[in-house]
Amino acid sequence: AIGLNGTGSLALEGATLLEQLTMRSDLHLLTLRSWIGDLPSSGNLRTVPAWCDACYAEWREQATSLYQPLLWMLQVVTICPRHKRCLIDRCPQCHKYQSVIAPSKSKLGECTRCGLWLGTQLKRADETEVTGEIFEWQRWVIDALESLRVMSLSSGLVQWATFFPNFASG
Repeated sequence: AIGLNGTGSLALEGATLLEQLTMRSDLHLLTLRSWIGDLPSSGNLRTVPAWCDACYAEWREQATSLYQPLLWMLQVVTICPRHKRCLIDRCPQCHKYQSVIAPSKSKLGECTRCGLWLGTQLKRADETEVTGEIFEWQRWVIDALESLRVMSLSSGLVQWATFFPNFASG
């Protein structure tokens, strides 16, 4: 299931199928391929979901749709840029990792193992706001990813296979 977010044929075929079923033409933009082109996604994607409990709480409070931003699926992203908090990858109740594909009985924002709500309105006792060099590094990473995404939208997918050899010889 992680592969549906990636850059390979599974992501492309999955997005194409969903576009046909929903009659939308923009669902391919929800995959990592739209951000990093043909750079292999191996090692770039998390093997288990991570989330920001403050985002979940805000979305629930505002009665907006809960979702799993693609940004949270990238291993290099470890904080929520909005809340400056570390992303969580284990349920605070049962301490288990979440399933990528949730059982039919669970809802988004609930633990796929014990059913506990994963959002919070309170600051976690073990959590402080990420600041300093770590936050600046994460901000840079997220800005670089956003630049890649915007460039791919305007210029087409980045072709890394030809970029690196040309860069080295230029």
